[in-house]
Amino acid sequence: MIKFKQWSLMIGVAAVMLLSACGQKLSHVKTSYEHSDVVAVIKGDAASQGDVTYKTPTTRGQVKVDDGQFRIAVPTTTQAQTVTIQSGGQKLTRNVKAASALGTYLKIATKYNQALVVAVLPKSVQVQIKQMTAMQSQVSSLPPAQQLALMQTETQLKQALAKAQTATKAQQLPTTVNGQRKLFAKTTSPMHLNVQDGHLMSVTIAMTPAALKSKPALQQLGMQLELLATATGANAQQVGTQLQAIMKSGSMTNLSRRTISSHGVKFHLGTTLTEMYVLVTK
Repeated sequence: MIKFKQWSLMIGVAAVMLLSACGQKLSHVKTSYEHSDVVAVIKGDAASQGDVTYKTPTTRGQVKVDDGQFRIAVPTTTQAQTVTIQSGGQKLTRNVKAASALGTYLKIATKYNQALVVAVLPKSVQVQIKQMTAMQSQVSSLPPAQQLALMQTETQLKQALAKAQTATKAQQLPTTVNGQRKLFAKTTSPMHLNVQDGHLMSVTIAMTPAALKSKPALQQLGMQLELLATATGANAQQVGTQLQAIMKSGSMTNLSRRTISSHGVKFHLGTTLTEMYVLVTK
């Protein structure tokens, strides 16, 4: 026969286990997550209606519980991340896998800005720049008169480039970005950057349905995507041709879930209830 004290001990242990089980606030949370374009979304059930807090290697925050569920958006990076999630007295550790970057942000921004400056120059000047670039290795072997003429042309081109540099200042990418940042907010095609640890993870350009019907707005979008393609190593002409073919109708329904791929760079076209967007990732 089990003694009374033994019964009491067993009942006490069972009560502790029951209380522990009742105290579990989080459930149905996967152990590992992959990025979904811009972010990795960690989600699950929460018994408590209080906030769920989280901490990553670079940030921390809290999210509300909505109808018994929570969602945490973790910006993607080139490094695997450990995310600590807590609600009440319960703490969980979950993993977010690494993602591929488009490249080093500073290098991409520099190429983008250089291409932008050249793009606004007259075609004749662009041709001269290409010719001058091709002749750089041959200058020393040319007759003095030709060398002088080339020097004069080079001076004129530098002046044209300086003017274009000033004229496009408001359209250029900043040299430094950390985290998620929105650029060109007052234009028809604002740009959202996700930069983590100096790496450009993604670029999103959004447009309203009204902007899709505007020729100048579409031209602006086309230039932005051409510049991004050039700066990230994609084939700008190929991307532009495919984009024009997709957007000819101007209908948002034709833009949903379309992807243009070039040299490993992906241009995802999609729509929300209010916008059309192009998401650029690796």
